[in-house]
Amino acid sequence: MAGGDDRVDRCRSLQALDDEILRDRSSAERHAEVACRCVEALDDLDRVVRRLPRLENYRAFSERLLAVEKANASLQATVGRLAPLEMEVLALRAENQLLVQFLGGQWSMGSAQAPTLPRSHPPDPDTA
Repeated sequence: MAGGDDRVDRCRSLQALDDEILRDRSSAERHAEVACRCVEALDDLDRVVRRLPRLENYRAFSERLLAVEKANASLQATVGRLAPLEMEVLALRAENQLLVQFLGGQWSMGSAQAPTLPRSHPPDPDTA
């Protein structure tokens, strides 16, 4: 029976060695997969680095666009504040022209500025 024990021991040793080889092979495959992913990541990074000048241009354009949008918003706010004043100027000109006509056209509109009267009330939209 001594020979049988030797075979059993050899089988166990061979099985353990086979298991260790499988574990090492599996570990090597995992390491190879990691290495492949690293190579792919480096390729991706290389593409990003090659695009970097365009990305910098895009960032500069974005910053300029933001500045233009802010200036545009400020301009729109100013225009919004000027619109009522423009309406008031138009109403005053119409009122002034009516006064010139009422006074008999003593002042011509091209030669001298017609006198204006101080306003004590808003213009009547029916008469303007």
